[in-house]
Amino acid sequence: MYIAYFDEVKPMPQHGRDHYLVGGIAVPMEQIGALERAVTNLAVEIFGSHELVPGTEFHANYCYFGKSHFKGMEPATRISILVRLAALIAHADG
Repeated sequence: MYIAYFDEVKPMPQHGRDHYLVGGIAVPMEQIGALERAVTNLAVEIFGSHELVPGTEFHANYCYFGKSHFKGMEPATRISILVRLAALIAHADG
């Protein structure tokens, strides 16, 4: 069995985005615990907390553009975070 997560981005013609986008991932159920621990460990490293609250969530948009709790981080640091998250997800199949 797999656990799937989907997210969407609505069109925003005023920003030049005319399409409705849907993205998703599917992770084998037996890997969910390990993936959650790995992401939590990254959150502790980056944010100093294991709590899942708005200030510790990994929103790619915020991270990429340096918004919200990523404000003030160097661009290279923010890109590194996204790369590390992608690697964790890519290796979630064992």
